[in-house]
Amino acid sequence: MLRRKRLKVDDPRLVWPSWSVDLPGLSEANAKRVIAWSAKEQLAIGGSPVDPAVSFTSHIDRAMAESLRDGLRIALDSKALSEEQRDLMAGFAETLDDWLANATD
Repeated sequence: MLRRKRLKVDDPRLVWPSWSVDLPGLSEANAKRVIAWSAKEQLAIGGSPVDPAVSFTSHIDRAMAESLRDGLRIALDSKALSEEQRDLMAGFAETLDDWLANATD
């Protein structure tokens, strides 16, 4: 079994030193209340409500991140992409590379 060393929040090698919380059923007002409460209680330095009508969010594990990154690399080798699609996919592939390289040892 492969074991990975878990980085601590204050470790400078950790790229995203944050946990995320998904609370289904929140209204925009309640999401903003949760963020304000979290800041007041010094549980977080900030947050951002994400409108599900505008943005899809998903928590993905390492295996999925690797699969998505590999799929993006294959798509980037294709001639079927527009320049805009290529830029978006390359940027997301780089984000996945960074996370995969730095989130765990």
